[in-house]
Amino acid sequence: MFKFFSESAGNDPKDFGKGGNYTDSSIKVLEGLEAVRERPGMYIGSTDSKGLHHLIWEVLDNSVDEVLAGHADEVVLTLKPNHVISISDNGRGIPTGINPQTNISNLITVFTILHAGGKFDNNSYKTSGGLHGVGSTCVNALSEFMEITVCRNGEEHFVSFKNGGKIDKEPTLVSQVPAERTGTKVTWKPDFSIFDKSDYDVELIETRLERLAYLNKGKRFVFDNQISNEVKEFFFKEGISDWVTNLNHSRKAINDVIFLKEDGTVKNRRTPDVQNSISISCAFQYTLGDAPIVYSFCNNIYTASGGTHLESFKDGLLSCIRERSLEAKLIKESVDILKSDILAGLTAIVSLNYSNPEYSGQTKEVLSNIEIKSFIREKVEELFGRFLEENTDQCKAILQRVDQERNLRLKVEMARQTDRKLALEGFMSFAGKLADCTTKSVDFSELYVVEGDSAGGSAKSARNREYQAILPIKGKLLNVWKKTNTSSIVENEEIKSLISSIGCAYGDKFDREKLRYNKIIIMTDADVDGSHIRILLLTFIYRFMRPLIEEGHVYIAQPPLYRAFTNKEVVYLFDDKKKDEFMADKGKSKSWEISRFKGLGEMSPEQLWQTTMNPEERIICKVTVEDMEQVTGIFDDLMGKKVHPRTEFILANYSNIRNLDI
Repeated sequence: MFKFFSESAGNDPKDFGKGGNYTDSSIKVLEGLEAVRERPGMYIGSTDSKGLHHLIWEVLDNSVDEVLAGHADEVVLTLKPNHVISISDNGRGIPTGINPQTNISNLITVFTILHAGGKFDNNSYKTSGGLHGVGSTCVNALSEFMEITVCRNGEEHFVSFKNGGKIDKEPTLVSQVPAERTGTKVTWKPDFSIFDKSDYDVELIETRLERLAYLNKGKRFVFDNQISNEVKEFFFKEGISDWVTNLNHSRKAINDVIFLKEDGTVKNRRTPDVQNSISISCAFQYTLGDAPIVYSFCNNIYTASGGTHLESFKDGLLSCIRERSLEAKLIKESVDILKSDILAGLTAIVSLNYSNPEYSGQTKEVLSNIEIKSFIREKVEELFGRFLEENTDQCKAILQRVDQERNLRLKVEMARQTDRKLALEGFMSFAGKLADCTTKSVDFSELYVVEGDSAGGSAKSARNREYQAILPIKGKLLNVWKKTNTSSIVENEEIKSLISSIGCAYGDKFDREKLRYNKIIIMTDADVDGSHIRILLLTFIYRFMRPLIEEGHVYIAQPPLYRAFTNKEVVYLFDDKKKDEFMADKGKSKSWEISRFKGLGEMSPEQLWQTTMNPEERIICKVTVEDMEQVTGIFDDLMGKKVHPRTEFILANYSNIRNLDI
């Protein structure tokens, strides 16, 4: 559901040491693959697990570009033993002749020279995900070996590299093959003298291939996992429309899935005489759910932080719904409907194919082209308007859904204007609960949200008052995922105190500038009730204060489960595995005793500080979300109103249950 990353003692920033002599010989010139191996982070971001998977995405993008160009309809990704990956497609195959610029084989040029490839030639690829031209070269530079097989023009060619891109076997004509047999196959093993050794995330790879199948309607993506001897095929006849349907499997839809598509050209912003090809595809549906589920892509690349294509889609929806709402006399002025009103309950996929994309960075998370805005906005407004005209019943349902959200927003705003208790008197009403810290520096302050008054009392005594605040939470919070009435949620006393303590409001009024603490640390008992309270808190934060998670402000405290002690020594053990290891090592000695903490309230303030609150000793886990679609789907299944998805989940996972309090 969430990813937890540990932050333990020793992570505080330290001063950098002074450098040595800075002379003429200090200036280093790194060329080609040497530069990639020397500074891999500049090219792929990191050398941890994320960087390891980045190699896969780089090669996969090249095959997907053949799909985008209409020359391939199948891509196969094979996971082999010993961290070997192979990706093949049935596209045109990389040209195998002599490159006129480098005077060497194109098979060597493409895999050894940075910024070499067909993506810079508009006649070869109209749109492409791999526009930086460093993908294949980087993978080669960072691999123990790489092998390439190409079928093209009735011939099969082979070339291989080793030790970071050094030629192992020169390009060779292997055999004659049928002319219709075409494509490229790339096989490599990462160099673990550069990367941290870790296993591939099979679920992450499957998700990537599934998304590509959704985005490329009628194309087949295959994952051949030779480690588990499983083969999975992803193929969706209706593409992103099928995706929207599947995303809404546990949400009640109020209209059919709407699919809009338009092709055209727009003027190049820097060279107005040049026309760039553009194709926008959107699939969306309104539901009775609250939180929107919206994903955007450009040339099959997930733009996690959106960009001009996504905002233009929203602007087109907003303009169209405003116009129809005025005609239906639901509003008096178009400005009465805000963008937040039309997003509530919306599930949407926005996919742009564009020949000249520009991003805010190499990670391609935000599309920044401004020349595409009017094309997308106008086409969405026109095509959506046509749908509403032709489907009057569905038009009425959508307009009523938006109007319901608008009225709810107005009621909440009126409550805020007429009753300032949440911000003023409300702060005083919970002041006895919140034990605030003395520092005014947000960067160094921490808010511990603690289960119950008993643990709250120990935490208040244990804390460092200068930078640690304590907020006890009584009982269990509301399950806000089941609730649709926002005003009733925020009137709950525990939630009200949490909102006021954190300080940055909630929902569309969230203001990160008003955040009062850099770390919000959830500290609950290590039992079933504690886990339930923790997930209820995370559910509230995810739904109403999601930027806190996205920006890395939410943490989970890790109190120890066991205390091992003698007359002279104490050791804290944080889980059963650590306890078992300890017992295997020292448990034979009769001098050691082990006790299990039943709750935070059992710990003395000294123990709580030493194990769970002291930055020099504690372990806290940062909460992050890597896949918003997956997390939202799990919240729908486990925290939503429908019982059946929870039953299925329990039946599928009951064998993994540990530490039940029975």
